[in-house]
Amino acid sequence: MKTPTGHDVVMLREKVVARVLVTGLIMTLGACSWLGEAPAVHLIVEARLSEPLAASLKQFQDDLGAAGFSVTVDRSLDAAATPAAIRAKLQERWAESGDLDGAILIGEFAAPLYNVPGNQGDYYWHDHLADLYYMDIDGHWIDADGNGVFDDHRPVSGTGAVSKALSWLVEH
Repeated sequence: MKTPTGHDVVMLREKVVARVLVTGLIMTLGACSWLGEAPAVHLIVEARLSEPLAASLKQFQDDLGAAGFSVTVDRSLDAAATPAAIRAKLQERWAESGDLDGAILIGEFAAPLYNVPGNQGDYYWHDHLADLYYMDIDGHWIDADGNGVFDDHRPVSGTGAVSKALSWLVEH
């Protein structure tokens, strides 16, 4: 059995999952106009996975490149990295290049949480994952009570529009 890019499906599980995520990311990013430039995608790979997944990551980068993406990779973070540290890496990449259309996080990274203050601690209206924290990297995120759960988000544009695409790939 072959993938749409002609590769055998009999491969590392991580690679198969990655291909599925790439398809979703391509569809997400493909909905935008790029004015002739390759969409810039930044991979953040958990440091401990860099060596064991080296061949799969290389193939993944090649596949993204073949699909028309400009790819950069950061292998400097470990599983103890906070959401703020991950977001800082995305902001750093965005500031360096002036171009960042999407990111793929590969590994067991901490997830940012969000909830409105009146619902925090409620069993029904529980804290939820806030991928938007990594996607709106120029917006303002507020944890007014310092409990590690964001209470408020204020986008810089005022529209609430998401400025980046994001996919997660975790090891199972």
